[in-house]
Amino acid sequence: MKLYQTAIMSRGAIEYELEVDAKLDYLLWFHFAEIDSSVTKVGQRVFDVVVNDKNVSRVDIVKQVGTFAAYSMYYVAKNLSSTGLSVKLVPVLGAVLISGLENYAIVPADLSTMPEQVVAMRALKESLRVPDRMGWNGDPCAPTNWDAWEGITCRPNKAGTALVISQM
Repeated sequence: MKLYQTAIMSRGAIEYELEVDAKLDYLLWFHFAEIDSSVTKVGQRVFDVVVNDKNVSRVDIVKQVGTFAAYSMYYVAKNLSSTGLSVKLVPVLGAVLISGLENYAIVPADLSTMPEQVVAMRALKESLRVPDRMGWNGDPCAPTNWDAWEGITCRPNKAGTALVISQM
């Protein structure tokens, strides 16, 4: 609730330069609330949200939710070409207002081993009486950026939806 009790206001543009990893996509979460008692009608405060020089939304908080109410919106920035993400709030009518801005990297989900192979590998581990402290815990193939189970090699299945054990 405290987030929406304060805001930054400006008659000019408000600009943010966010440091990002150009290989990832980013979720930008914008938070607004019309907390200025002098703004009571639609069209009194209108501004554009511009991300990397692309106008992504026109915002009129009173039109969206009325006065003294929270309004949030999001935008996903994709296919970035640099390590800087530019966010601008540009006034159209009245001053610009923002209560908060969140920036989240969208990390792609890693594939996991096909469930029936996980069951088989756990049964093999149990039959060999491999103690937990010796490894072979969790998913045999994931995460893919390291060897989860020593001696096990995995590859994506033909559909690319799961990992399969290709070598032991």
